[in-house]
Amino acid sequence: MRDEIEVFFTDRQKDDLLLLYFSGHGVTDDDGCFYLTSYRTRKERLKATAIPANFIHNVMESSKSKHQIVVLDCCFSGAFAKGMQAKSATINLKEQFQGQGRAILTSSSSHEYSFE
Repeated sequence: MRDEIEVFFTDRQKDDLLLLYFSGHGVTDDDGCFYLTSYRTRKERLKATAIPANFIHNVMESSKSKHQIVVLDCCFSGAFAKGMQAKSATINLKEQFQGQGRAILTSSSSHEYSFE
């Protein structure tokens, strides 16, 4: 999964609209770091067997695409935004109305389970 996520965000054009949708299990470690999990994930080895949010943040930041959407339908998904930085404290109306930037939609807060 990690490789596919990196490939998905790499070699894109500025005007490409990228949508990453994940429905599955999400977990946080003792430090509150968020991970996407798969059937191969081992709870005692999250860093090696799950996908850390900061990995996804990094590939999104490196992408040329200026239009990115992430939808996370999993427990603790609100923790995904931890560590993300706003690019600017000022509001650029021209940019806002042209639809550039990132949208993150989560099904739960950083401390909640996600139910049906």
